[in-house]
Amino acid sequence: MPLPLPISAWTAERRAYLALRRQKYEAFWRERVDAERPNPRHLWRSVDTLLGRGRVPPSEPTPTPTPVHGHLSGGSLVRVPDTIGRSVLIL
Repeated sequence: MPLPLPISAWTAERRAYLALRRQKYEAFWRERVDAERPNPRHLWRSVDTLLGRGRVPPSEPTPTPTPVHGHLSGGSLVRVPDTIGRSVLIL
């Protein structure tokens, strides 16, 4: 069974790996931005992706409230079923 690396050797290897990864990441985005520089729309899409700003989904339309006055009968209390099956008294 091989002996584990000393902590200092592992730390050095980890730092080298992270430095290489950072270099590749920066080179990828630098090349991509340079390639898309002539087309501003593509360039901004790449910048938004780089910054983690994806496309914002359209918001759901706001539901229209149901009029309460349709449940009133001459100002007295009317029992109306609630959305979860209970009955609610409305003035």
